[in-house]
Amino acid sequence: MAYAAVGRKRKVPAPVTPDAETEAAVSAAEARWVQDKWKAAKPRTRESSKQAIVIQMLRHPDGTTIRQVMESTGWQAHTVRGTFAGALKKKLGLNIVSAKGWQRRTAVSDRLTANRPRVSIQAIPFSAAISLGGRFA
Repeated sequence: MAYAAVGRKRKVPAPVTPDAETEAAVSAAEARWVQDKWKAAKPRTRESSKQAIVIQMLRHPDGTTIRQVMESTGWQAHTVRGTFAGALKKKLGLNIVSAKGWQRRTAVSDRLTANRPRVSIQAIPFSAAISLGGRFA
């Protein structure tokens, strides 16, 4: 419409016919770029993930605090608590026990199986929580 207003015809581009040789060369180059990208990227193994670091901290004999996990992962407190409840307890089936002294400490207890009912956490010494395997009513 704008061309008609100024009295000109619109230029129509010539149809593009793909050249098979050029298309093959472009496809090959893109495939190499993808391969190079994957080779250059550092593989993320289970040992180097933040979740693996959190599990390692929880397996420490003294357990860990939410603040320590926050400092080592860069997460906020609600993310740490969500990881404990969601990824570790529900998805991985780990038994997370928590005990409150002057500071709440959390650890993984290997004494319970994943199919047992949830435990209720009471304020008892951390060593007692671990020795009981997290089973206290």
